[in-house]
This record gives sequence, C-alpha cells and structure tokens, in this order.
Amino acid sequence: SSSAETLSQKAWRWADITGFYTKWHSRRAWILDLDPPSRAASVMMTEYERKLLLWLTFVNFCFMPISLWYWYGQFTHLASKPPIPLMPEYQYMNGRKHDFTWHAGRWNDCKECRWLELDCKKMCFDRLREQGREVGASARRVLRPSASTELRTCAGGGQAVGQQSFSHLV
Repeated sequence: SSSAETLSQKAWRWADITGFYTKWHSRRAWILDLDPPSRAASVMMTEYERKLLLWLTFVNFCFMPISLWYWYGQFTHLASKPPIPLMPEYQYMNGRKHDFTWHAGRWNDCKECRWLELDCKKMCFDRLREQGREVGASARRVLRPSASTELRTCAGGGQAVGQQSFSHLV
C-alpha cells in the first residue's frame, strides 16, 4: 500500500508519472505499451536497440522546446527584408525615379510607391492622414447600377434581359 512505502519509493513513483523508468527497467512493461504489430516484431529487437530507442525518444522530447524556439526565431525573420546589395544605376533600374501615376488612381500623392510596395504605401498613407486627408474611402465605395439600364432581347427566347451599366462608383 502507499502508506507502507518509504519516502524514496514515493519519490520514484511520482517521478515515473509517464512510465519511462518502468519501461526502461522492464521489457514486459515496454512490450505491453506497444501496438500489436510492434509487439509481434519486438521479439527481433535486442535489449540494446530497445534502450537506444527509449533514449532517443527521451532526447527528442528534451530537444523539442529548443527546436520550437529556433523554428519560431526563423519564422519571425520572414517579416524582415534581407540585406541586398545596392544595384548599379542603369536606365531600367530603380523604378522609384519614375512616376507611377498611371496606376495610382485617386492616390496620385503616393506616386513614388510601386504597386505592391506596402511599406511605402503605409508611410505615404500615414503622411496623408497627418495632413488631414481621408484615407481608405475607396474601400467603402459601393457598386450601384446607373440610371441608364438598357433592355435587349435574346435571340433564342425573345425575352428581355436587363443589362446594367456599372460605369460609375458612388
């Protein structure tokens, strides 16, 4: 019973909460913890291989937090741009010198920013907000049909089909 055990036995019992020490010292306990196909195959495994497998499992378990720490550190590096060499000034390099108003639409103020250069656009939009300009109004636009809705007839069925023109944004 648990009241008859010594303090040392109680400490070892609580230290063996996962059953690792029991499986380390008892081949029978280790075999009973396996699934049936592995139990059948365990007769071909030596004692050295069994303990090596338990040791490698323990070491893998101990290195898991370190592996996750390194993975998270590398994963956060995806948010930063790598250092790249400065490209020489050719006529087709450094598109920031060129005017990008041909695709900017309403935001011709951010003409120094390329299309997907989000850091540049964020700085530009922050500068526009500081000037009191409304930023993000284009996201709140709603498509509505125009007043000119033309009706035409289908060639097959002769029924009228309404074709709406979404030529303007409100």
